[in-house]
Amino acid sequence: MSHATSHPLWKKSLAVLGSSVVLVIGFDYVTYAATGSSLLLGKSNNAGATTTIGNSGLGPVLSLQVPTSKAATTAPIKTNAKGLVANFNSQYLGGKTAAQLLTASATTKALTYTDTTGTHGSSTTFIIGTGVPAGTYLVSLNAWVSTNTSGVLLNGTVLDASPVIQYMRCYLHDNGSGTVLAEASSEVLDGSDVAPSFAMVRAFTAGEDLRLDCYTATGDGWSSFMPVTLSFVKLDGNTARTM
Repeated sequence: MSHATSHPLWKKSLAVLGSSVVLVIGFDYVTYAATGSSLLLGKSNNAGATTTIGNSGLGPVLSLQVPTSKAATTAPIKTNAKGLVANFNSQYLGGKTAAQLLTASATTKALTYTDTTGTHGSSTTFIIGTGVPAGTYLVSLNAWVSTNTSGVLLNGTVLDASPVIQYMRCYLHDNGSGTVLAEASSEVLDGSDVAPSFAMVRAFTAGEDLRLDCYTATGDGWSSFMPVTLSFVKLDGNTARTM
C-alpha cells in the first residue's frame, strides 16, 4: 500500500465516495423499482405504463385492509383523478346502500291527478283511489277556476244576493276512515275567479282510498282557468332540515 492511499484523509474521501455511490444506486432503485420490478410496500412507486394485477383463481383480485378499529373512517384507496371509472361497482355511495338511494328511475315517485273535464255543474268528487303507494309524500293542490256562485258568505254559507262573493273549497280525505287529510278554500269579493291550494307532507299507508271533493258555496259549478291538479312527490330517503 502506498503512502498516499494509507493517508487518513484519502481513506475518508473513499468512504464519502462509497456512501455517495450507495445513495445514488439506492435512490435509483427506490424511484424506478416499480417499472418492471416488484411493488415496494410503504414506498412511492412510479411506473411508465399501466400496472395490471390479475387473478386466475377464485376471489377478489385485490383486497385492501385497514385496522378493524379504523375501518369505519379510513378510506382504503384515494386518487387525485376525476375521470369516470368504467365498470366500477360499489356497495355504498356516501355511506348509503343502493336500496337507500333515491333515483329517478327506481324509487322516486311523482304522481299527478288533473281534472281533464274542466267544467262542472255542481260539487265534484275526484276519485284518487288506492293508486298512491305507501310512503311519505309532498302533497300539493292547485286550482284556478271561475265559479257560478254569488252572495254574502258566512263560513261557506250564502246569506243573500249582495255583495257578490265567490267561494270554493277542496278537501282531500280517506274515504274509508272519513279522515280529512288536507283542505283549502278560496274566497273573492266581487270577482269570479278563485284559486284554492294547499301543500303538506304526509305519510300514506298502502291501500288508502283517497278522494278529493271540491264544491262552491251553493253547490253550483265552475269552469277551469287552470284545472284542479293534485300531485304527490315521494320524499322517502330525504333528510329533513331545520331552517
